[in-house]
Amino acid sequence: MNIYYLIAAILAIISQIGHLTVGSREFIKPILDSDHLPSVVKGIVHTLFHYMTFMIGVTAIALLYFTFYSSYGPIEARVIGVISGYVWIGMGLVALALSFKYGLFKIFQWIFWFAIGALALIGSNY
Repeated sequence: MNIYYLIAAILAIISQIGHLTVGSREFIKPILDSDHLPSVVKGIVHTLFHYMTFMIGVTAIALLYFTFYSSYGPIEARVIGVISGYVWIGMGLVALALSFKYGLFKIFQWIFWFAIGALALIGSNY
């Protein structure tokens, strides 16, 4: 059993739960209920939300699989680590570029992606 993959999978599951509960309530619902946004913008935001839902879910499932079947996964886990790293960098740059105070702490999801990516990369070496 690869403990690094297991911890990364648990973080992905926690992230998924937060994404679906808090993300839906605090971000998606207000955007979709807004009268000031065109329907195309609402559709794009809603689609991106579902892309992230899928990405987080697949990451959790793959890492759980790799946890218990250690003969599979090092290359795939590295791919997950690299993709998570790109997401982490992207979210971090967006958070830094925001005009409101403490953007890095208000857009905190980058912390999960950093940890998931780092753990996947570390686990792929064991």
